[in-house]
Amino acid sequence: MRHVDAQRIRDYGFKLVCDYSHGLAGDTLSDILNQLGVDVVPLNARIDETKLAMLQAEFKANQERMGKIVNALGAQLGVQLDVGGEKIFLVDELGSVLDDVTAAALMLELALYAHPGRPVAVPITMPNSFETIASWHGARLFRVPQNLHGPMHTASYVGVLLICDGAGSFIFPGFQPAVDGMMATIRLLEYLAIRKMPVSEIVAYLPKYHLAKEAVECSWDAKGAVMRTLIQHHQHRHVDKMDGLKVHLDNGEWVHLSPNPEKPRFEIVAEAASDERAWEIVAEYRAMIQEIIHDAGLGASHKKDE
Repeated sequence: MRHVDAQRIRDYGFKLVCDYSHGLAGDTLSDILNQLGVDVVPLNARIDETKLAMLQAEFKANQERMGKIVNALGAQLGVQLDVGGEKIFLVDELGSVLDDVTAAALMLELALYAHPGRPVAVPITMPNSFETIASWHGARLFRVPQNLHGPMHTASYVGVLLICDGAGSFIFPGFQPAVDGMMATIRLLEYLAIRKMPVSEIVAYLPKYHLAKEAVECSWDAKGAVMRTLIQHHQHRHVDKMDGLKVHLDNGEWVHLSPNPEKPRFEIVAEAASDERAWEIVAEYRAMIQEIIHDAGLGASHKKDE
């Protein structure tokens, strides 16, 4: 409790719907929320070993159900934890499910509103809107690798307030250098108590973003040649070589190209001023990668690679 402003949370009088996904964090987080005076409506709180590998469709269905309950009960927020208690997924007070990037932007905005000027960090593939939010609060934004579950070189991020990945993971280095869904939930309540504004209204003023993502088949043997050719092709562009290759295009557009570490494919992520333009960039680079593979005579992935 010494890491949060417990009294501020108690004074605010939160009503929260919390879906524990039958995971191990249920009992612990439930006790913490009770100590903080939060009126909690628990869902899927019983630990169930048969649910430790919940299907995505069931997880999403639970989100939609949580949204309906939040709206019906007049709660300020819905929080869904993953089975391991590491990630959180959000529903606003109107019952609308927030996409994961918007949830990260919300947390970043709230954290910096409470602690302006503190450095924050997001992965290389997160949209430019995160720089915009950081600039509103005079904060420096670091770009970090996409895998927050990998080794965290936290010494490089001294004083960082928050690291979030746009996929449900949040790290508060001042507490511990690891993803923690329970701390993320409590921090979110603390920040909302400071902001004193409904979640939907905060989301409404956040800068909009337009991302497109796609994977293109690429055999294991071809990955190195493809990456070398892409780097050479963009040698006169401004690029970042974190987690692959991020090419900064014109007018704030960019594309990130990375060999998937676990599957025979390349991941393409692009940002532009519209969804349509972002998909155009993805299509352009998908064709470029396929052409490199073809010209090198390397072929696409084979079933045995899967």
